[in-house]
Amino acid sequence: METADSIPASIASAQVAYDPSRHAVRTFSEAEQQIEKLEFALAIALGKGDSAAIERLRQRIAELGVSGQEPGT
Repeated sequence: METADSIPASIASAQVAYDPSRHAVRTFSEAEQQIEKLEFALAIALGKGDSAAIERLRQRIAELGVSGQEPGT
C-alpha cells in the first residue's frame, strides 16, 4: 500500500475533474441494464400467464423508456 509520502508531488496534487458527460453515459447504461432486467422478468411473467405482473412490468418499462436498440449495439 502506498502512503502519501511515496506518491510523487505532481500526482498527489492533481485534481480530479468531474465530467458530467461521463456520468450521463454511466446513468444511461444503468437505465438500459434496468430495462433489460425488466424485459427478462416480463418474458417470465408472460410464460407464466401472470397478468398482474405483466401489466406492472410493462408500465415500469414504459416509464424508463425504450430506446429501440438492442443491448451492445
